Amino acid sequence: MKPCVPFSIDTRTLQPGDLFVALDGVKQKGHTFLAEAFKKGASSALCAASYQSQVSQELIKRVRFVADPAIEMAQLAHAHRSQFSIPIVGIAGSVGKTSTKQFQSYLLSRRFKLLATSGNLNNHLGLPMMLSRLKPEHQVAVLEMGADHIGDLKNLVKMAEPTIGVLTPIAPEHIQGFGSLAGVYDGELELLTSPRLQTLVTVDNDPELDARLKSKNVKVIRVGFSHSADIRITDLQIKNGFTHFQIRGHNFILPTPATFLALNAGLAVAVAIELGLEWKDVSGEWVPELPQGRFLMRKIARDLTIIDDTYNSSPKAFSAALESINQLQFARKWLVFSDMLELGHESKHWHQELAREIGSSSLFGAFAFGQESQTTMDALLATKSAVRGQWFGSPESLTEVLLRELQPGDLVLFKGSRGMRVERVLEALEAQ
Repeated sequence: MKPCVPFSIDTRTLQPGDLFVALDGVKQKGHTFLAEAFKKGASSALCAASYQSQVSQELIKRVRFVADPAIEMAQLAHAHRSQFSIPIVGIAGSVGKTSTKQFQSYLLSRRFKLLATSGNLNNHLGLPMMLSRLKPEHQVAVLEMGADHIGDLKNLVKMAEPTIGVLTPIAPEHIQGFGSLAGVYDGELELLTSPRLQTLVTVDNDPELDARLKSKNVKVIRVGFSHSADIRITDLQIKNGFTHFQIRGHNFILPTPATFLALNAGLAVAVAIELGLEWKDVSGEWVPELPQGRFLMRKIARDLTIIDDTYNSSPKAFSAALESINQLQFARKWLVFSDMLELGHESKHWHQELAREIGSSSLFGAFAFGQESQTTMDALLATKSAVRGQWFGSPESLTEVLLRELQPGDLVLFKGSRGMRVERVLEALEAQ
């Protein structure tokens, strides 16, 4: 097997021996970092041919000039992947990809030497970097694949050629890129274009998905809560801040009150069983590393409990978070949130729908900032719900009022799309 040198696109994280791929950023040109890359130990580099005249003679012999470094990196990654016959799990879908990947890695690492996506390396640049790290000793790879336009996932699948696909729930997300919910289905089902795909693990109780899968020649394993599920989750409940559930009489315990993560765990279990693990290997109390900003609950000063769910936000994810909050026993529960991004022409609709869900929840109060969230708060106030609602022009003004309102024993859920940085309120609260 011909070895592959790991790729790097950032001199700050480059390791000695890496192949440096000089990509242009928004403000900086990749070729200007060639000298620094070689100083840090890069073995060689890829650079756009258009910059060849700007590269010093001292460095030029160590650089391979190509038409497009990103495309060249993808082709090298695919060529390297083609040398492996191991199971490669490709995880796509609208919500829960990272949590599913974490659970999957936790289970499979018990038996296999595993390569799994690190951080957010799940796009057209991150995936080839992950594939370049495949080594002969790896027995399984678990790769997260993110998409926000038609064709994105098809390109990732062409590169990685997964043998097992995992499709988390498909829901309104990245409407701005996909154009519509139908477009989201079209884009996410590009997972099935892998020529090596043998099995698809996905959710049950999705009529649109079922209809689209009828014409596909692939083994489908459905996970969910209905009697039609192949892997059925039952007896779901929260006990002492932990999520408990059963699958086929086997007990599972997750170290989080986020009951919606049981579905992600079920998807991971289905893949593990498909790859030969026994039920005794996968059941019991789990202690996986949960991703940051995904419904992580902790205590802070003044006897306050906070839940950090600020990594991302979409209608489906917001509904799941509120459902879990409704099951928690606190005298006063607060929501601090901001805009759900990339919903395009459907943004107003979904922010109004969010008002209905907040209004019928067990929340005591809801504070928001952000232009789109003002739509939610206006709609909430119009419903005359018992939930106290207030919109603020900035996170700073929200924080000021929140600090006055909170009492010992309160619970606060922080929720919002990554770009809105709702964690600024959380950080200010902790600093106080």
